[in-house]
Amino acid sequence: MKTGFQVIIILGLIIGIGWFFLHPNNYVNNYFSVVGMPKRHLYKYAMEKYGEPDFIIPYGKGYTIAKHDGIEFVLLETKDATLDGSYVECVRIYNPEIKFGWRKIGVSSTREEIERVYKRFKKIKEADCGYIDGLTWIEFYFDEEQKVNKIVIYCGP
Repeated sequence: MKTGFQVIIILGLIIGIGWFFLHPNNYVNNYFSVVGMPKRHLYKYAMEKYGEPDFIIPYGKGYTIAKHDGIEFVLLETKDATLDGSYVECVRIYNPEIKFGWRKIGVSSTREEIERVYKRFKKIKEADCGYIDGLTWIEFYFDEEQKVNKIVIYCGP
């Protein structure tokens, strides 16, 4: 009986260690799916979720910003020059209702919460508080109370 229990404990440890090393280490598997783009970074998918933008603003050479309530999509202009065919370069989030992962990180989260969640991720050197999670780069910006007031997600350089 004692050896059966030991075998179960050892198997449990092996499975646990194997899961830890083989399981993807992402906090969120697809940040872009949270903001309406489950497959590719095409703005037409975001438009299906958010509708037509409130404002469209030219942004430097070859870029446009499509503003919705609490979220901005920086679009790389395409040959056909239609919004729904545009590629999303990055997303700026100001809306506190958009949350990421099981800990529900988002606008209004504290710096401490962000650092706790992302402590094992590689930091973005150029950002005050930015991390690389899989293929997604995510930057957090804070107000005077050290609460998130803006999140930017993009694919790294």
